[in-house]
Amino acid sequence: MSRKPVFFSAGETNCGLVREHNEDAFSIFTGKNLLVSAVADGVSCQGHGAVASTLCCEVWHDCAEAADPGFEASPEKISSFLNETLQLANRKILERNAADRIEAETTLCALCLAGDLIGIIHAGDSRAYRLRQGKLQLLTQDHTLAEKYFVEKGCFPREREKYAGMIYRAVGANPELEGDLKVEKIEDGDRFLLCSDGLYRVVDFEEIEAILDKNKTPARAVDRLMRAGLLGGADDNLTAAVVDVKME
Repeated sequence: MSRKPVFFSAGETNCGLVREHNEDAFSIFTGKNLLVSAVADGVSCQGHGAVASTLCCEVWHDCAEAADPGFEASPEKISSFLNETLQLANRKILERNAADRIEAETTLCALCLAGDLIGIIHAGDSRAYRLRQGKLQLLTQDHTLAEKYFVEKGCFPREREKYAGMIYRAVGANPELEGDLKVEKIEDGDRFLLCSDGLYRVVDFEEIEAILDKNKTPARAVDRLMRAGLLGGADDNLTAAVVDVKME
C-alpha cells in the first residue's frame, strides 16, 4: 500500500529593525488536494510595494482555493497552475497600478505541493530552499544583475553587493512575464523554505541550514529564522514560510 504525503506549514513576516513599513507578504493555503504557499517582496520607489505584494499573495491564495476541489497531481497540471496563477497576478497588479496611478511591483516565489510532486515558480530574488536529510539546497536562482552577470561571464561583477540588489524580473513590472519553473518528486522528510531577501542577506546559508535541521516543527523553525534575522540586523523586511512533507 502506497504512503500518502501530508503537509505541515507555518509562516511569518516582520517589518525588521530599520524600515517603517512592511512591504513583504506571504500566503499559505492548505486544501484537500494541494498546498500552495507564496512569498512576495514589494518594490516601489513611491512606497507602494505593499500594494503589489499583498495583492499578489491574495491572488495565489484565491487561485489555490479555487483549484483545490478535484485537483489531480501531475507535472502538467502543476505547471499549468503555477504559470496561469503567475500571469493572473501580473495582470491584477498592472490593472491596480493603472487604476491607482502608481508604479508598484513585487518579487514572487511560490510552491505547489500535490501528491508526490512539488512545483516551484519565481520571479525576482525571493528564494526557495529544500532541506533533505540535513542538507540544504537552494532551488532558485535570483533574477538580479549580479546573478545575470555571473551566468553570462562566469564570475561576479566587482561591485557584487550593489548589483545583487537590482532585480530585472518582477510581477507587475511588464505585461509579459516569464517565471522560472520546476517540478520534481518529493521525499519523506523534505522541508521547504520560501523567504524574502531580507532574511537570507542577514542569515547565512549555514545558519539557515542548522535552524531548519534542528527545529522539529515549521512554526518553531520560522520563529528561529525570524529571530536570527532580527539578531543579524534586519535592515529590511523579513518573511519566511516553511513547509514539511511527511509520508503516512
